[in-house]
Parts: sequence; C-alpha cells; structure tokens
Amino acid sequence: MDEYLRPLAAQLPSHVRDTTDFLTRLRKLGHLLAGCLLATPDVSSPYINIDTDVGLEVIEQELNKTRQNKPSPKTLTAILEKVLKMNNFTFRDENILQVKGTAVGTRVAPNFANVYMGHFEEIYVYNTEWSRYLTDWIRFIDDIFLV
Repeated sequence: MDEYLRPLAAQLPSHVRDTTDFLTRLRKLGHLLAGCLLATPDVSSPYINIDTDVGLEVIEQELNKTRQNKPSPKTLTAILEKVLKMNNFTFRDENILQVKGTAVGTRVAPNFANVYMGHFEEIYVYNTEWSRYLTDWIRFIDDIFLV
C-alpha cells in the first residue's frame, strides 16, 4: 500500500522528504521581506487522531484523481482498510485490536497521514482568504513550518 500512497504524498505542495530537502527549500526562499513571520505549528498526534473512515474516503478520492486503475482505487482502499482496521498488538500478554487511528509502526502510516493532511491543506490552507499571505507552507507529516 505504501508504494501506491508515496507518489500521492510526494506531489503535495507542502511535501518535504527530509532535513536536506527542507534546507534546500528554505534557501530557495532567499531573503524574506521585513515583517515576515516564521511559525512552526504542530498537528496533534495525526496517526491516532485521523478518523480512519474519513481517511479512507480521502485516500480513495485522491487515488481516483490519478490514472491508477490496476489495482483500482476501490481495491486499494479496501486493502488499506484491512491494514488500518485489523492492526493488532500485544500489551501485557494480552492481544489487542487497535480500533482508532493507525499504528505508528505501520509502514503505510506516514504516507496515509501525509495524503490526508494534503487534502486538509487543500481545503483549509490553500483555498482560504488568508492563503495570499503565505510565502511558504512546508510540512513533514505533523510538523509545519510557514512563512
């Protein structure tokens, strides 16, 4: 599943691969105008706070925007649902089924969160009245840097 979500995450305007990519992006900004503010907000625990059903809807919508047809977006979303909803673990010798969010250690978790957050940004960041004041919006999963 991660192989199908990674390209969706990589094409997001806010996407940053790693620290080197982040620093490169900052250098490209050049000198900032006087009065610019730098901020570093944080999304609170996206892995456990993203509603799984809503996240699956977002993933299917985003996959439908691509030319991905084998397997179909519906099939990929059904597989992802199994990954997210059938995660179990052992705690104090008890087998537990995770019923909310996605496990931090699940390989698909970062790109699931990234694609979901990209959808969120499209609605609540880039298409808002105040977006014209943004010089840049950079995000690594739940860590945001904005100018």
